[in-house]
Amino acid sequence: MTPWWVSVRVAVVVSAASLVVVAALGVTGTGRADVVGIALTGLWASLAAVAVLLAPRSAGLSRRWRTCGLWLALPYGVGQLVLAVEKASVSGVLAFPAAGDLISFLAAPGWFAVLLLVPRPAGPAGRLPRVLADVGVVAVAVGLLFWRIAFTDVHADTATVAASVAVQLLELVILALVVQLVVVTRDRGAALLALAVAMIVTGDLAYSAAVLQDVTLPTWLQGALLSSAWPLVAAALFAVRRPRPRPEVSTEAAASVATVAALALCGGAAVLEVVLRGRGVDATSAVLLVLLLLACTARELVLQRQRVRQVAALSAAADLDPLTGLFNRRALAAALADLASSSGPIGVVVVDLDGFKRVNDVLGHATGDQLVVAVARALRRASPGAVTARLGGDEFALVLPAAEPVVLAAADRLADLVRDCAQEVPGVAGVRVSASVGVVMGERADLRETVDALAVVSRASAAMQEAKRRGRDRVVRHDEVAGRAAREREVVGLLGPALATGRGLVAREQPALDIASGRVVGHRVLLGLAPDVPPHEVLDVARRRSWDAPLARRSLQRAVDVLAATPGGSAWLHLEAHQLHDDAWPTRIEAALREAAAPCRDLVVEVAGRIAEDDARAVRALDRLSAVGVRVAVAAPHAGGGTSLPQLPSLPVDVFVLPPATVAAAQAPSGLVVARALVDAAHGLGLQVLADGVDEPAQLDRLAALGVDLARGALWPAVDATAGPGQWEPDQRESGQREAEEPVVAGSGAPARGVVGQHPQ
Repeated sequence: MTPWWVSVRVAVVVSAASLVVVAALGVTGTGRADVVGIALTGLWASLAAVAVLLAPRSAGLSRRWRTCGLWLALPYGVGQLVLAVEKASVSGVLAFPAAGDLISFLAAPGWFAVLLLVPRPAGPAGRLPRVLADVGVVAVAVGLLFWRIAFTDVHADTATVAASVAVQLLELVILALVVQLVVVTRDRGAALLALAVAMIVTGDLAYSAAVLQDVTLPTWLQGALLSSAWPLVAAALFAVRRPRPRPEVSTEAAASVATVAALALCGGAAVLEVVLRGRGVDATSAVLLVLLLLACTARELVLQRQRVRQVAALSAAADLDPLTGLFNRRALAAALADLASSSGPIGVVVVDLDGFKRVNDVLGHATGDQLVVAVARALRRASPGAVTARLGGDEFALVLPAAEPVVLAAADRLADLVRDCAQEVPGVAGVRVSASVGVVMGERADLRETVDALAVVSRASAAMQEAKRRGRDRVVRHDEVAGRAAREREVVGLLGPALATGRGLVAREQPALDIASGRVVGHRVLLGLAPDVPPHEVLDVARRRSWDAPLARRSLQRAVDVLAATPGGSAWLHLEAHQLHDDAWPTRIEAALREAAAPCRDLVVEVAGRIAEDDARAVRALDRLSAVGVRVAVAAPHAGGGTSLPQLPSLPVDVFVLPPATVAAAQAPSGLVVARALVDAAHGLGLQVLADGVDEPAQLDRLAALGVDLARGALWPAVDATAGPGQWEPDQRESGQREAEEPVVAGSGAPARGVVGQHPQ
């Protein structure tokens, strides 16, 4: 059995015992039942104060709750004990208010403090102004009804009537507070407290009736009700808890229905009493009617104010992002529609945070939210004249009604601003956070012609995505993206038929050189498109269109042709890592080599992308290729993928490729350390090392010092396959470097003649 039920059962037993004792004394007339009842009331109230004061921490009473409980119980208990002594010394009705009554009145603020301290559900019905407005209406309406029904013939002076009515209204307010608490919280402790307060109010009404009019009422009735009510009050002080969450709508409805029902019933009954009994409206009734009118007016004003605030809150919720307070997509669309009604230039900037996922993964989502809020605050502060919105996650949009130079300058400034914000958020300084920014310019009049106002934001988002593809932390205009999209459509139109028929493909052979001797030891086969589409652009489009498999099949055929035309040479075939999942590739490669009568050892399959540690299908395909003699090359770890060093011993690999990013980074001391570690690890496993992306003689010297075996890059431009093996025709579109007729030997800066097709020693 829970402690709550134990305390309630004890309180009910004590309450019932008090009621029986006082009633028995009153009915039998064997003693002063009224004095005994009031004395028991004082005793139970005082004991309740002691229990609240001495309650252990496990009872869950806060300091504020203990203070309010003492304020409620102690003055009332002392006052009732004093009143019992006063009544015992007087044979008739004690004059009102007596000293004990005045001391008991001190407990009234404690009642209000306790009842207002109980947490109420969120929403309008639980806010203090609404609570007081509802309670005032109910208390005055009930007081008016009681006055018209119970106090029919008053025989007391004006001061006594005023004091009695004030006390009764105060108690009715307390009763209404408890009832309102029960309605909106449905708490068991609150319900028990409501029952006890109802008993106290009933007893005080009986006492007031005896004081104000010549009616025959049992003098012990008040004492019996009060003495039986206070044990319940003591139990309720330990039972009232935080209410369970309830929907705001149901709480609001319950509170409104209860208030309106009480007003209608009590007010209607009072009017009916006036009509049926024919009694005029006395001065007290008139005052109560005026108070009721004022209470209803105040309640309506409170309701109107709450309705206005609710509408404003709903509008804000519909238009504002809850985390940052910026506009959401809906409000952004409305702002763009408003701007369409005017003329002039307009710029839309979309900002996306780079590294935000790592912040969430490493530091937690709370830190990620802090970063988003900091960036939002900075964006708003940096562009006060712009419409700033959060599109979702870590993506923001700004609409600037300004000319192109101003918009581009603002975009550059925002990118710098994001980096500064990241340093201010605790913990984020250790994570590299930057911004990818997309910009689109236009005229406001153009917005009128679009069905979707956010279409311009989508174009800016496309530019932002292009900034991410280019390496992040940069600003990209949509004009560049539009040109790239048009170019891609053009390449797609050429590549599709070319892959299907084989016509239009132009083979390019990029040489690989032995650094020590300067000899050409092989060619990587690349396919471009006539007349001016270079291989890297064809490969990018093929990847995005999932055409890399047919492109690789065409490249395989060209690689076999190279091997047939250059006996003793080697050809490098580019394959994506995911293509190894196709079990037909090892068979296809072996069949092509057999048909061309080319040695399998002369073909090198260079795997692009990352081979996962648990990718059994890819490993099985590499094992099959290695079993027939085909050599395998994999790339070192880099941003685009690569194979980790711990995987190398378990893979049938012959060549370890340093990607262009690693080669370029080797110009710095830290990058040089990384490159040396990779080269030493590969050599330790018995692998050759090829450096890709060698563009300058100085890089070649540095790689030679590291012990790199092979090199390729723009320093030795790709060869047009139509020129025949061994003939060099530099392609300036491919290399962007100096015109070079022959490869360069490391350390000499002079061209060195190579023998095409020789294996590395």
